[in-house]
Amino acid sequence: METIRALRFEGDKALVFSEPGKLDTQTLRGLRELTDESAEMLQSILEAQEAGDKEPASQSLLDLSEIGRLFGDELVLELAILRRSDLSETEKQSLVMARRGQAVFRNRVVELEGRCRLTGVDQIEHLRASHIKPWKDSSDLEKLDGNNGLLLAPHVDHLFDRGFISFSDCGDILVSQGCESVLSAWGISTTMNVEPFRVAQRPFLRFHRRLYGFEAEASSRKSAP
Repeated sequence: METIRALRFEGDKALVFSEPGKLDTQTLRGLRELTDESAEMLQSILEAQEAGDKEPASQSLLDLSEIGRLFGDELVLELAILRRSDLSETEKQSLVMARRGQAVFRNRVVELEGRCRLTGVDQIEHLRASHIKPWKDSSDLEKLDGNNGLLLAPHVDHLFDRGFISFSDCGDILVSQGCESVLSAWGISTTMNVEPFRVAQRPFLRFHRRLYGFEAEASSRKSAP
């Protein structure tokens, strides 16, 4: 257990990998900001496991199941990308950076929203961080801006992402023609209000409404008494 106690990360984020890989210390450190000591120790564990080292547990060599319990569950996905032989180094790095950007975006949306506005579900593992202004239309800064996001249940994310619903700045739901029966079947009222949106969210919502043809309806509701 001495090795477990000695392995420490800079920050509180838990990580995991499920199989050994041929990665140098610098790559490991770059993936998740390992301390020098932790990166070197983790590298030695990987090398020993890959070499089939059978050193007894009393000498503090972690097996993969112990490593899996020690770290969380995202690093394995980046390791899998880095080990792919069908991608160039540039493509691998692009995929890794895209994954990290999505994680940053999700964390920011979670901090600002905290729950699905339509369903009230606040168990984050069951929700998706959805871009309000589509990712393909957003600048690099907008792609990571938490105000350009909503935390939505998967079925609601489908409706919003495809433009079947949108929202006015004051929080009224806007529903595309012919979609009322779907919302009814899912227990979503077509007249519900999800509370006013923050000022910083409104330019992104305006883009979404214009993109899917809801802006005129939103304007008429805004002008109503």
